[in-house]
Amino acid sequence: MAYLRFIAKNCRWMLEDRPDSNTGKTWRKKNFDYLITEDCYIAVKEERVNDLPKVAKVNHAMRDEAYKRLIQNPGKPQNKIEELAKNAAGSLGRKPDAIARSLWNGIWNEAVQKASSIETQRSA
Repeated sequence: MAYLRFIAKNCRWMLEDRPDSNTGKTWRKKNFDYLITEDCYIAVKEERVNDLPKVAKVNHAMRDEAYKRLIQNPGKPQNKIEELAKNAAGSLGRKPDAIARSLWNGIWNEAVQKASSIETQRSA
C-alpha cells in the first residue's frame, strides 16, 4: 500500500495520459499489472522514474570552459549555473590563477547545487 502511495505522489506520470512530443501520439497511463512488476518496483525504489528532476552533476569540462570565458576573459553567462557562479565569483580574476581556479571549483559546485534546487522547487 505504501508503495502505491509513493507512486501516486512521486511518479505521477505513471498515472496520467501524457502527450508524446516526438510522435504526436499519447502515452497511456500505466496499468496496475505494470505497477506491481518487479521491474517497476526496482525502478521506483532506485528513484529512476520519479517526476522530480535529477540533481545535476558537475561537468568539469563545462566548469573549466566557463572559468576561461567568465573569469580570465570576462564575458556573459550562457546559463543559470554560469550566472550564479559569476555573481558569486566577484573579483576572482584578480587573484593568482591557481588560487582563483581552486575557489572557482567550489563556487561552481555551489552554483550547480543551487540551480538544481531552484529547478526542483519550480517543478514541485
